[in-house]
Amino acid sequence: MKTNILFTALALIIGLQFTNAQNLISNNKPNPEGLPPISNWEIVTQNVSQSDLFAIQFIDDNQGWAVGNYGTLIYTIDAGFTWREHNFGLNVDLYDIYFLNESSGFAVGVKNVGPQTYGIVFKTIDGGQNWELSYQSKFHMVINSIAFTDDNNGFLAGYSYGHRCSSGIVLRTDDAGNSWENVPVSIPISEVDNIMFNTNVGTSQFPQGWATGKLNVGPGELAVILKSEDGGSTWEPSYTDFGSKISFSDIHFNDLQNGVAVGQSGVVLTTNDAGKNWTTHKFDQHVLNAGLIGMHDYTCVIGDNGAILSSTGNSEDWVREYTLTSNHLTSICRTPGDFVWIAGYGGTLLRSFDPGCGENQEFEPISTHGTLKHIEISDQAENSTGPLVNHKNFPNPFQSLTSISFEIDLRVHVKLDIYNLNGKLIATLKDQVLESGYYDVMFNANDLPPGIYTYRLKAGNQVENGKMIK
Repeated sequence: MKTNILFTALALIIGLQFTNAQNLISNNKPNPEGLPPISNWEIVTQNVSQSDLFAIQFIDDNQGWAVGNYGTLIYTIDAGFTWREHNFGLNVDLYDIYFLNESSGFAVGVKNVGPQTYGIVFKTIDGGQNWELSYQSKFHMVINSIAFTDDNNGFLAGYSYGHRCSSGIVLRTDDAGNSWENVPVSIPISEVDNIMFNTNVGTSQFPQGWATGKLNVGPGELAVILKSEDGGSTWEPSYTDFGSKISFSDIHFNDLQNGVAVGQSGVVLTTNDAGKNWTTHKFDQHVLNAGLIGMHDYTCVIGDNGAILSSTGNSEDWVREYTLTSNHLTSICRTPGDFVWIAGYGGTLLRSFDPGCGENQEFEPISTHGTLKHIEISDQAENSTGPLVNHKNFPNPFQSLTSISFEIDLRVHVKLDIYNLNGKLIATLKDQVLESGYYDVMFNANDLPPGIYTYRLKAGNQVENGKMIK
């Protein structure tokens, strides 16, 4: 893929500004010059695999899995502090991972046998310690995606192909993946790329389902978004692209109404009425691979060359978030505790501690119908609702010591408490009246085990929270 010269120049400028900001923060000083702060996205080091990762899933804040090419599966049980690897063989590429719970999970993709490619499904019932091949196609097939509506009923999405054409495939199981059968598709689909279900929301007997794919139309193909209202038994088009010949990479719904779909031509579609209407946002400089709707109306899309674009609120104004990677980013997920994880090429893993990262910073919006603007970020946010101006801890993650910094703009009683992931109070670092000003409070966790901790900072009637990883 070609590198955009303008984007490269901007990245160099941002890199220099980031270095200056890092020096300021490492010296425990506020940022008076308005330089970009340390990114909310942290690069997570894992030393087990440098393969390209295509999918990532966490079932809670601690347990997560990612899969990629050459049979790669990596997993963590301690919130990404350490990673282990399971390998399925160099002739296997894994495109998706899905765990029903901490024990039962599936990894899907293809097995390459010479020039032949067969769709495969691996299953585990012991949390990924052991895997068995539960399905292999008898003909040429690619399995792109897997999703379940409950512990027994699940779906595979992909395509089969011959010498001249391909045909979209949806397979269904009603026995927890022990057997799979074809689901008839009434419209001429040539490929199904991604499938998902809203299993935690719904007002009817069946969960709402969504899929992206391609329609066969004469000699060409059209990108399509499919919707199911009966738990995946039937699918109907919700959106069809007739003009720009885009190709959808991913779709995600956080509830019954709000969804996002991304395309490889820099297209983002958003809906707030369950797909009756879709709003188009175009980013010409980006190839986009995945999207997520998180908490606080936070929408995030990721793509090639380290691109992370986000919007908070009505999805009209988009910003570029800073990272320190130029690797292609392929998959994004959110944990129940509101951590956000991203996987990408070269074994790249990113983690954010604040999914609503636009809430305490000022951004210049980027154009949704042109080139990406340079984004200036102010390190201090305007505050008119209380005494607390800004707060954060650094470094994060940390080994034994981390500094929690905050600023108050008037004399007020301040209380700073530390809790573990189960909500148990670990320590109270401050409980006194403080004058207005900038404060650094050191937290020594030398005697605590590795894991996730939170701090609760109360200044007067205003309360803020932060997350930390040791």
